[in-house]
Amino acid sequence: MSHLKLYWKLVKSCRKPLMIYFSIFITVFFIYASFLGDSKQTTIFQEVEPDIVWVDHDQSEASNALKSYMQDIAEIKDVGDTKKDHEDALFYGFVSFIVEVPKGFEDNLLAGKDTNIACTSRPDEVNASMLEMKIESYLSTMHIYHESDPALKVSQLNEKARQSVDTKLDISMRSNEELNISQTLRSGFFNYASYIFMALTMLSVGLIMTTIFKSNLQKRDLVSPISSNKRNFSLFVANILFGSALWAVFMVVIMFLPNSDMWTLQGFFYGLNLYIYGMLCVSVGFLFSCLLSNKAHVGQALNGLTNIVSLGSAFLGGAFVPQSLISESILTISHFIPTYWYVKTNDTLANLNDFNGQQFYDILSYMGIEVLFLIACFMIALLIMRNRKTQEAFISAGEQA
Repeated sequence: MSHLKLYWKLVKSCRKPLMIYFSIFITVFFIYASFLGDSKQTTIFQEVEPDIVWVDHDQSEASNALKSYMQDIAEIKDVGDTKKDHEDALFYGFVSFIVEVPKGFEDNLLAGKDTNIACTSRPDEVNASMLEMKIESYLSTMHIYHESDPALKVSQLNEKARQSVDTKLDISMRSNEELNISQTLRSGFFNYASYIFMALTMLSVGLIMTTIFKSNLQKRDLVSPISSNKRNFSLFVANILFGSALWAVFMVVIMFLPNSDMWTLQGFFYGLNLYIYGMLCVSVGFLFSCLLSNKAHVGQALNGLTNIVSLGSAFLGGAFVPQSLISESILTISHFIPTYWYVKTNDTLANLNDFNGQQFYDILSYMGIEVLFLIACFMIALLIMRNRKTQEAFISAGEQA
């Protein structure tokens, strides 16, 4: 039986860990899907114009000017003339405020004294402070202009004050998509997937490869006409195919995420980054299987090592905790963990609005570092295999002698 056929036959024996970790992945998928499903709801900011009752006891030019300003920022309702009418309208929610201008308002305003305007609102009214702040701003501006030029008439003060307070900023509540909320959630989903992918591939590849490295299979290979280079290449291809198959399953599931946008340039780089990281996880599993293949209770050892490495790299690399919240000393150590560069790539993609040369260079650089880790793990594993092959050849020759 060729090594490729043997490899895929052994994959079936790893159904249990595959199903466990894939179930975790699906659970996380549905959690993120519930958030991403609402991530494109557009929220448009509209300034609320509250309904108010206007009570003017001063009937002056200044109070009329204030009323004119209030008509621009609120809706003045006629609910009756008595105080009881006003209070009932407020109690039953027909209006949100009662604005009462006292007698002597204009004289106090021009003198810089407290105007004693009374703003009564419902206890649950959230815009009370905003309305009072607007009134205070308008009146303060009028007084400042009066102080600077006492000869100005009330109409002129009103005009200048209105020009100042009516200066509008182009403020808009952009949609969640524009604020990259969906991108941030998508980045978090891919970051979390690094833990699942690492645990899944390390355990599966480790169990498969340690089975292949068992002494009876190794001895059979020694007397077979297959060269060690061809054997190693077959195992290399089998691992790549296995990792690619897992990646394809992950990507198919991710395609079903609401608003996944995987057909965009950013989506392409998310997928490419996951593929590189997936191959890296395969190489790590390959390496640990080479290190542990001769150990007793190799399955338990692999299971424990998988949990330590996958969880440790996820925490230190920023998959579970944002890198911005990790201390500098930990981040320094994290630079030597491939998960750090995988997460950094995803976070960079999440913060992109448009690709530019520097961002494109950064993304390729981070992915390049992951590739270097991948090559290093495979090369070390191949060296261990070759060294072990030589040792076993000597042992076999000694037994025959």
